[in-house]
Amino acid sequence: MDPNGRSGPADQLGAATLERMAAAPRYNRWMFERLRPWVGRRVLEIGAGIGNMSAFLVDRERLVLTDTEDYYLGRLRERFAGRSHVTVGRLRLPAVDATLVAERLDTVVCLNVLEHIEDDRASLGAIYGLLQRGGRLVLLVPSLRALYGTLDEALGHFRRYVPGELSAKLAAAGFRVPHRDRGGAAVTKPVLPNELVLSVVVPAFNEAETIEAVLRRLRQVPLRLEVIAVDDASTDGTGDILDRLAAEGGGLVHKVIRHPTNRGKGAAYRSGVAATTGHVVVAQDADLEYDPGELVRLLEPIRDGRAVWHAVGNRLLTLLSNMFTNLNLTDMETCYKLVRSDLLKRLPLTADRFGLEVELTARLAQARARIWELPISYSGRTYAEGKKITWRDGMAALIHVVRYNLLPPRSRAR
Repeated sequence: MDPNGRSGPADQLGAATLERMAAAPRYNRWMFERLRPWVGRRVLEIGAGIGNMSAFLVDRERLVLTDTEDYYLGRLRERFAGRSHVTVGRLRLPAVDATLVAERLDTVVCLNVLEHIEDDRASLGAIYGLLQRGGRLVLLVPSLRALYGTLDEALGHFRRYVPGELSAKLAAAGFRVPHRDRGGAAVTKPVLPNELVLSVVVPAFNEAETIEAVLRRLRQVPLRLEVIAVDDASTDGTGDILDRLAAEGGGLVHKVIRHPTNRGKGAAYRSGVAATTGHVVVAQDADLEYDPGELVRLLEPIRDGRAVWHAVGNRLLTLLSNMFTNLNLTDMETCYKLVRSDLLKRLPLTADRFGLEVELTARLAQARARIWELPISYSGRTYAEGKKITWRDGMAALIHVVRYNLLPPRSRAR
């Protein structure tokens, strides 16, 4: 019995391991940051144990925590009591409760669990059935079959994995594997073209005159959109307009983020990207210089599996950028860059102002992303109409081209 009167865990060694891991918060944080780019809003964690990783998932819209043992279920209920969006329940794969299917899950997190299940093939199939189309399985398993030994047996492992075996089992279940590394794999349930969601991030600073018109134009686009508006500490009432439109419903804006101080377009973009849940992400300037109607055509290369992106002028900066990135773009500075969400959230973006476009281009090139450029229309506004970029930003962009290309991040996204 533990101090709270619960029967102890059946697996004493496994429980002791979890307790030791609970005392390593930095490691748990590091692990979660590796997984964060693939974790959506409606999450199921399989084999949650005592909640070491669950603690990082409580900010999700919906969180379902499962385990097979009463001891762990009791610990989880105590730890997350009072959180109405968190449910704790028993799950013993490959059997699945019908109520889980109704949860509309976009992510299943399964860390160091699959190796404990005798019928892993059937279990992967069951997990696939729980996910919405485009949903993700974030999976961590022990590798190197040749290392299987007495410790694995003591921990209740049926196996260790090699990449080919695991990939074959995932494919047989219906998954495709967009990302795999020694820290785990993120696998997705294929998305049908008409089910793909485009997340539109709208950074806005003092755009009260145009922000509502932009959002209404977006509403007319015949795509499944998720609109995230970021008010970058506007002083002209832009934030109030966004709050009103969000409260009215109707799909004009799904989420509003407010910056307490003005941080710049790049910072607003990063805040918006962090809140997205769609399959592809694009920025939409709030000034109507870019026509949202172009998004339908720009999304086609990604729907077809060809690409990441668009086009128009800025010849000097684009030429210099092309020299560093070995790309052949006609407009590196264009706002419309449609990027797969799983790739974008792995890019180490840091630019706060208009250097965002330069940095994003450099990081995509460094990640060896497939880039597809298409022509678009552009209707530039004057400074009298509120244009904010100046010659200083142009000079800064020259420095950014050199900086972001000659000083790539230490670890590159793949």
